[in-house]
Amino acid sequence: ASRGAALCAHRACSKEDVERGLWPKHLRRLSGANASQGAAALALAHWRQIRLDFVFAGFEKCGTSSISHNLARHPQVEFVPPAPVDPRINADGQLAQDGHLFWHIGTRMLPPVALVEAFNEARCCGGGARVTGFTDADLNAVPPASKPGGERVARGERNPVYIYHRLLMKMVSLVPDVKVVLVACDPISWLHSAHKDKMNWFSEAEGSPQPPPLRDFAARDTVASPSGTWYNLSRRRALFTRFVEGVCRLFGGFACKRVHLFHRDSVDERLAGGELGVGRGYNRLASFLGLRAFPTELSFERKNVGLRPAAAPLVADAITATGAQRSSKPQDGFCAPSEGAALAALRLYFRSEYSRLPRWLTRLGGAVPAHVGANLTRCDV
Repeated sequence: ASRGAALCAHRACSKEDVERGLWPKHLRRLSGANASQGAAALALAHWRQIRLDFVFAGFEKCGTSSISHNLARHPQVEFVPPAPVDPRINADGQLAQDGHLFWHIGTRMLPPVALVEAFNEARCCGGGARVTGFTDADLNAVPPASKPGGERVARGERNPVYIYHRLLMKMVSLVPDVKVVLVACDPISWLHSAHKDKMNWFSEAEGSPQPPPLRDFAARDTVASPSGTWYNLSRRRALFTRFVEGVCRLFGGFACKRVHLFHRDSVDERLAGGELGVGRGYNRLASFLGLRAFPTELSFERKNVGLRPAAAPLVADAITATGAQRSSKPQDGFCAPSEGAALAALRLYFRSEYSRLPRWLTRLGGAVPAHVGANLTRCDV
């Protein structure tokens, strides 16, 4: 089995000093052996050298595509890396894409200099689907439009699965003054969305294995994928406040100033009181980031919805406590009358999450929609 070792040297040392001088001496002192293989020196930077103001760290399947797209339309916000402009990869014209800066840092507790420089110049760290025959440079050939007026621009990175990885969130917390944005949603609604996901779930090719029925998928804490591995979405990931609590422990006493949690329904015009209510939700987020309010003429858009099966038509039948026009109760999935027993089991499983969510929203600056405060599920509104 191969083994490795590491040596931390002062930045005054050159790459050659470390590889040819310090490392062989250090190895002989440790083991009495001569260096049989070449050493590779890597220059490291400090967390404060990363030009990053906020991280949109979760939760996937809670509307992060639409919210980050609208946030990128704010005159004082830009996401790194810039979204691809090639329509074959960015079919619905989103202005934000997932970044992977902290994944690229790996298990190091300081970031490499070259990586920091690339990120600061918006040349790192994209990911996602690829188009055959095209490189990242090709897909990002057109730089993002500069923000007008020479205003201070808040630089952000979106990766809605960071929240599930404690080491990555520890790295985020080490970047001085960086803020974390989190969006939660109804756990049962999340299960429906996760089951429809096709990116890591199953192939749509003819003859490929299909996912298990929704009821079987939602009844397990771990779900095996048809490829023989474990599916990275399961119902435990909808225990949002457990992950939020872990992040707050990492940030310590600064959590309330550096972490903002809000609910997807607070920026959903169907449940937030129309476009005016949605604007209030986005302006609350802008205030947390230290930005001015969104332009009043901006119409907020929904993204990443055409890739999913269309929901059943909804018929307006009431007015919520916020003044929003409420739709008739959903009748699909677990909301169907025939799934009463499965829905009851899920209500029991997520009982504490529904109870905890309003408290955590209040603690971390998010508005609490009326139905969320009443612990109602997707199937109740």
